[in-house]
Amino acid sequence: MSIIHFQNWQPAHLSYSTISTYRMCSRKTYFEKVLLLEQRPGLAAIAGNAVHTATEAIDRQIFEQGWGVLDDDPPTPEVVDDTPAPF
Repeated sequence: MSIIHFQNWQPAHLSYSTISTYRMCSRKTYFEKVLLLEQRPGLAAIAGNAVHTATEAIDRQIFEQGWGVLDDDPPTPEVVDDTPAPF
């Protein structure tokens, strides 16, 4: 029998992170491991993903078009006013 169990559920194996999470908050372990609920990413993760996506796009352009692509002026984005009209 495992040291971590909820009703009829027991983990297939115990990792350090599972034991650590259980010791800090058993309910969190239940939500993550038994109910398989996922957490929403935090603001730092969202921002980090955006930075990685942007730098990957720049790297891809440099790979495909060469370093000269950085010398070109970027296109000016079109500003669209999408505010709803007042009633």
